[in-house]
Amino acid sequence: MKKNILIVNSASDKNSFLEDFLVELEKRDFCFYLLSSRSELLEQFRNRHWSARRIYFGPDISNNFKFIFWLTLFPFLFIYFIFKILFLKYKLRIRTVVCLNFNEKIILSAVGAVLKLKIVWLENTEINYRKLPSLVLRFYKFFSGRVVIIVPTNRVKEQLLSLHFSEERIAVIFPGIRFGEARHQENIFYNLAKSEQSNHRRRYFTVGVVTRFNQPNQIESLLRAAKVILAVIPNLQIIIVGEGSNDEKKQVSWAAKKIGIENVIWLVGRQENLKKWLESFAVYFIASEIPTSLDLKLALKAMAAGLPVISVSGRGFEDLILENTGLFFEAGDSEMLAGQIIRLYKNKLWLYKLGQAGKALAEERFNIEKQARELEKFLIL
Repeated sequence: MKKNILIVNSASDKNSFLEDFLVELEKRDFCFYLLSSRSELLEQFRNRHWSARRIYFGPDISNNFKFIFWLTLFPFLFIYFIFKILFLKYKLRIRTVVCLNFNEKIILSAVGAVLKLKIVWLENTEINYRKLPSLVLRFYKFFSGRVVIIVPTNRVKEQLLSLHFSEERIAVIFPGIRFGEARHQENIFYNLAKSEQSNHRRRYFTVGVVTRFNQPNQIESLLRAAKVILAVIPNLQIIIVGEGSNDEKKQVSWAAKKIGIENVIWLVGRQENLKKWLESFAVYFIASEIPTSLDLKLALKAMAAGLPVISVSGRGFEDLILENTGLFFEAGDSEMLAGQIIRLYKNKLWLYKLGQAGKALAEERFNIEKQARELEKFLIL
């Protein structure tokens, strides 16, 4: 018998983390229906041939003033959603509603209490709850008493606990990846990665990065570290695969030239297939300062490829990178970062052991099939 789940999301970003789980759960007789006000999400679902409908959740509630205005609409939104969800409950046999953004979490938690539905909140890795408008946070805490809150990292859980959210309502389900898949993107960069993967590690000691330039990152720390590293590792190479505007990429190129390491840096545009690139890296460097769902997924792919991972400490990657699978450095400390990379270079056996331990951990703990089974427990009544 099909298990029908309603997904409700008014956030603008596509959620690859969620999509991976849904693809896996579909194999377990789950059916998904989306209500969203955002074209990006609607397109994402329709591309998967999942049912999706546009709906309005009220104005943005990014500050107290806007939230007060939104509250004046709340009675009307509540009544509208009572009838809308009641219709879906009986037509589609919906028993569980998954909410991703603040508007729908508040509205549908109230609706779910009346209609006796299970409400699940999926939290974002990037959120800083202490920066939320005070009124939003108060309502958020009030309506959290009857829901299940799924968080992707212990760091997010700790934030909620520090604000006195109920621990029994919070469940940590880490992201997962699918093993054994290889997608191909035939272009000049793919061919370059493919042709050189067999001898890259012999010719170069390659530090690989996959990032987005428009987000806070530690690229500058890596560039400064490279200047120090070159004195010990003359065959150093840094490959940065990243999304960003031409101006953002030029800023990185200019910074590398200013430091005097422009011959060491390769800037590569966005790549659909990262497998060949990962195979050519010796070390994977997490540039992001705050983990997004995509950053966590990329880090897991690097671990699955047998790469030791280096990340800034205290930002949420500690759930993935354990003591025997990677290394950390303090934010902005380029000398410490250089030292960590040099340590790996000088001890190839240790580098190999870190990579293999990370690969084993990724396969055992972060397999999407296992994580989907964990999520399934919270979706069914």
